[in-house]
Amino acid sequence: MSNIILGDYTSSNHSYKYANGNPLIRKINRACRSLEPDLALNLDVADYINEKQGSSARDAVLMIVKLITRSQQQHTAINALSLLDTIVKNCGYPVHLQISRKEFLNELVRNFSERPPMRQSFVERKILLFIEEWYQSLCKFSDYKEDMQFIKDMRKLLKYKGYSFPKVKEDDINVLKPNKHLKTQKEILKEQEIAQAAKLEELIRSGRPEDLKEANKLMQIMAGFKEDNAIRAKNAMLEEIENLKNKSNLFNEMLSAPTVDVSNDTILDLFYSLKSSQLKFQHIIEEEQQSSDYDNEIISEILQLNDTINGLLTKFSSMKGDSFEAKNISSEQNNDVGDLLDLIDFTSSDKPKQESKPATMDDLLGDLSSLNISNQQSSNIQLNNSNMDLLQSFSAPSPPPQKINTAFDDLLTNTKTTMDSVDDNPFQEFNVSSSHIIQGINDGLLSVSFEILNKTPTQLKFKTIVSNESAQVIDGISIKLAVSKANQLELKPQNNDVLKSNEKNGITQEAIVTGENLNKVSVKYMVEYSFGQLSGVVKLI
Repeated sequence: MSNIILGDYTSSNHSYKYANGNPLIRKINRACRSLEPDLALNLDVADYINEKQGSSARDAVLMIVKLITRSQQQHTAINALSLLDTIVKNCGYPVHLQISRKEFLNELVRNFSERPPMRQSFVERKILLFIEEWYQSLCKFSDYKEDMQFIKDMRKLLKYKGYSFPKVKEDDINVLKPNKHLKTQKEILKEQEIAQAAKLEELIRSGRPEDLKEANKLMQIMAGFKEDNAIRAKNAMLEEIENLKNKSNLFNEMLSAPTVDVSNDTILDLFYSLKSSQLKFQHIIEEEQQSSDYDNEIISEILQLNDTINGLLTKFSSMKGDSFEAKNISSEQNNDVGDLLDLIDFTSSDKPKQESKPATMDDLLGDLSSLNISNQQSSNIQLNNSNMDLLQSFSAPSPPPQKINTAFDDLLTNTKTTMDSVDDNPFQEFNVSSSHIIQGINDGLLSVSFEILNKTPTQLKFKTIVSNESAQVIDGISIKLAVSKANQLELKPQNNDVLKSNEKNGITQEAIVTGENLNKVSVKYMVEYSFGQLSGVVKLI
């Protein structure tokens, strides 16, 4: 065993003999025992950790580091390193906290000699690369960088022993930097709750008096006795709104220059950043109107900022020779609109719904009141899983039979309607063309379409197609689909998760819907990518 150990370290009694019945351990073993790193299996482990939370991050990290340092087969250690990199980049603070513990770091350098050898193994070089990557990203930019101190200490110790660290790619550092895109208060609060739950579990597990004292304070905050979380969430949101103002000012200055290079990377980054942020404005206004400390100034500020951004995006689009449809938002509280947005959102609704349902809504959604949801990592995840709230809104009854405006009456029938944009009306019907291609939503960055491959009375085979409508590379793309519980949905693996600039039909995923009588098939879809998402409902039959 290595003499490179962080001080005041007591070996843990944590057992490395995990029960074979543990689904997490089975997934880790399957990912690490394959002949080469498998991204799909790695992402399956990451999804499981994100879904289960609790001790899953700690169990996974300790199991993986054991496979890295104690496996007799090199390909297992290499696969384990790949899996470790995947969960660090996809599971957020719960995993970041665990890789910053002395127990993990000391085990990670277990096989390092007192002084660096003339020739280092691939595994040792990869470990040094990871430590440098974590130091350059988590220790410097994380919102919880004070918890990452031991990573910095281990790097310092290895450097003192004579080890040198390889240069890290800027892209790898950026992946681990905090996402600074605009979020609503609810989204920020959810991130805080996940981080605090992970921190609380680690403090209690430690059992030291000072840690238990800190755990007691944290429990008071989480229980709502203190408003720290809500205050931090609102301040973070206001800070991002201020950043958006600065971006819009910079964008305006660049567009006002005598000569404008529309292919300039900075200009394009500002364009897509401002455009994606607009999608959050309406949600922020609705949350603010429902909050106890309602602030009309914030709403006025957002409405004014939205008008400014619309003007800038329109101006830039005209310079490129493209058309741009302004994103309109409203500060009026409309119950009919609010209830409809709850139905088409991939989150749960807070508003009470009556049991009566409009006939047109029944016609559109069929019996989508209980759903099966699938994605490329896992199929047939039941909606009643308490940890999976992606499509929870469908389990709520439909909105009350209040008076509906003509626009929404048209929206839920086959009557042709005029809409501001596809994004505003994901429930719109799409007609199958002669080539059996059904157009879905196009948000200016990505577009979604569906191709009917084969249809029988009991089975429908179709393909989801995603294209890049922008000049930038878009990665982290994941397709999620859902159908009514009366039908079964089977998904084939997604062929890719990255789209190059303006790449058409670059990502496809085949799916099969089976049922006793497929007269009507409605599919709810969500396409997530590294800095946003789009969603809607499409009628395939």
